[in-house]
Amino acid sequence: MTPGRRWIGIVLAAAGLLLTLAPSRVEAQGRRNLRLSLLAGVGGSVDEDQAGLGNSSFQVGFAFETTTDTVLRVDVGAISFDQTDAIGRLADPSVEYVTVGGEYQFQEEIYRSGLFFGLGAYRLEGLLAGQPEEETSIGLNLGATGDFAITDTVSVLGEIAFHVVESDIANLFATAHVGLALHF
Repeated sequence: MTPGRRWIGIVLAAAGLLLTLAPSRVEAQGRRNLRLSLLAGVGGSVDEDQAGLGNSSFQVGFAFETTTDTVLRVDVGAISFDQTDAIGRLADPSVEYVTVGGEYQFQEEIYRSGLFFGLGAYRLEGLLAGQPEEETSIGLNLGATGDFAITDTVSVLGEIAFHVVESDIANLFATAHVGLALHF
């Protein structure tokens, strides 16, 4: 098993362990404590201006409210760069990630806002001197969310995130997403 795949396995195992151990006090209060989200938006490398931030990205998320206003979240996403873009020496790049973290939420007047922080596994792929290159690294993500309820079970979720990655290619990525969330 490669070191990169080992880190992804560790992150997923930690997420599974946290989900099984997390107490669900909000369930007894009759509130919905699971959120499944599908988001799309833009993203890119902040420390490499060749590729910019206008690249397409998506993210699938699962969040579990462990206590009132505290959420455990697992996100899987990707940033797809244009074929003409480069990140440092890496041509035709792509970034995929899996993150596990916590989010603290605040009830605002017409929406719920949140601040989150997490640990992730990141895979950067592309071409280096015409040859396929892949690097898997660990990293941190942090950001803010806004969740606007449409019904009891459907909401519009927006998110801005920064990803700090331990990589030889690029170290700082940013994403801005918006999409739908289902609450169970």
